[in-house]
Amino acid sequence: MSISINGTNGVTFNDGSLQKTSALTGFRNRIINGDMRIDQRNAGASVNLSSSGAFPIDRFVVYTTSGTGNTATRSTTAASGFTNSIAITIGTGAAPIAGSFNQIGHIIEGFNVSDLGFGSASAGSVTISFWVRASISGTYCVALLNAGSAGTRRSYIAEYSISATNTWEKKTLTISGDTSGTWATDNGQGIQLWFDFGSGSDYQGTKDNWSNGAKWRTSNQTNLVGTNGATFYITGVQLEAGSTATDFERRPYGTELALCQRYYWRCVMNLGYSRDNGNFYNTCLRYPVSMRVAPTLASGSVFYAASGNNGTVAINIASGYSPASTDGQWIYNSAGNWATIDAIGINAGFNAEL
Repeated sequence: MSISINGTNGVTFNDGSLQKTSALTGFRNRIINGDMRIDQRNAGASVNLSSSGAFPIDRFVVYTTSGTGNTATRSTTAASGFTNSIAITIGTGAAPIAGSFNQIGHIIEGFNVSDLGFGSASAGSVTISFWVRASISGTYCVALLNAGSAGTRRSYIAEYSISATNTWEKKTLTISGDTSGTWATDNGQGIQLWFDFGSGSDYQGTKDNWSNGAKWRTSNQTNLVGTNGATFYITGVQLEAGSTATDFERRPYGTELALCQRYYWRCVMNLGYSRDNGNFYNTCLRYPVSMRVAPTLASGSVFYAASGNNGTVAINIASGYSPASTDGQWIYNSAGNWATIDAIGINAGFNAEL
């Protein structure tokens, strides 16, 4: 079969059909860390899940409000051709109530999906592909949503079937672009992608159409969260322009890490010495890439000292050292508890997540 490039961001096949392609060279897959390799926060350690959300790996967040003791981790149980996945394990299961939300999400920055034309008459289709494995077979749901207040949300729910338990299966779904609603094309939340594993009826809608409201499951969704010890694995997540699923785009590790660091950077390094023979140490720390917005400090960020007291990390904006910046910050020990000149290091997380 012959193909030709038609000069309008597309490829024309010999049957006359047009396949829209990405204008972002080297970024066919709009999902960052879709093969689950990068985990700056936890280095593979398990995280406890809650209603406030947790990142078991970079760029993927998990929320759960049903049951107790639910966990997520970067797992080495993976589909053929992959080395990692996200593994969700239910502790003590509980059937979801109406307002429960139990889901895995990835939020794509508006800059990275602006060419898709969502919210306009020229909105293009997108294709989602992924590998999934669960201990309970049945119907599951994946959804696309925009951001915004309750009255301005748009959502599309697609169903897929897990046929065999504890077996990796590849799924491919094509979704037509939304010609309505407001979809960010800047550094805000462009497209939200959610995989449900048992949310409540408040988030229930109908499949295969765009509708108003924050909905990401149908009445057919399997409530995996209601079963003690149930497991759900996912990897190889790809969202691309057009109606055809291509092979998973494998970017170099360094490239993928830099893409992740735009949203979160874990810094562990030696900084030097406390210079004022007293309580404070100031230094200018430059981020490895420009972050999406000026970051906040992750909980538990600390300085460490060779002897004496450790210190609390703070971004030194209020003291007049620098304005909020996406490229770097002055940082200092806000606890003021260094008694002597000492060798100082830092262990901190800088958060600019969507």
